[in-house]
Amino acid sequence: MRLLERTNRAAARRVQATPALDELMAARVRECWRLDCRLFVLPLWPLEDHVSPVPHAENLFRTRHGLQSKRVVMCSGNLSPVHPIDTALKAALVLREDERLVLAFIGDGGQRAAVEAAIRRDRLERVLVLPYQPLAELRYSLSAADAHWVSMGADMVGIVPRARCMARWPRRGQCSTSAPRGLTSAS
Repeated sequence: MRLLERTNRAAARRVQATPALDELMAARVRECWRLDCRLFVLPLWPLEDHVSPVPHAENLFRTRHGLQSKRVVMCSGNLSPVHPIDTALKAALVLREDERLVLAFIGDGGQRAAVEAAIRRDRLERVLVLPYQPLAELRYSLSAADAHWVSMGADMVGIVPRARCMARWPRRGQCSTSAPRGLTSAS
């Protein structure tokens, strides 16, 4: 690990500029590599022009998936170990009798099998698992949620950019996080 750190630090000193994908990543790079003068933050969500909110009453995604009268909590994106799903699955188990609520996982990754196994094992009838959505459909799938849920593994803070939806819906206030202490949706 130390060899990798030294190699990264040496490489970083030779570049003209170093991008970070959010402020927490920038802080980690500053701390590890001391690159203040050559560090900049890139926007996390470059597709804002392709995604705009769609009212629920007009949302084809909600209609297609039978979500018209439901409260939808969504986790959309990479279902990887970097983004723990345990809290969401525990909540789905506790709330499985509430017919008003649907938990939707959209995306793929190493945790998808765990979600599908929990659905079968715990008979979670109101947990929806769908593949990544095409770019043309993103505005509908993202707008279908009443709330977006995002998690971040404690060891990943500053390494992996946080909160997919925090960049997508900053003005709507519909993003909630399950995050390590010190990292909140306001961070």
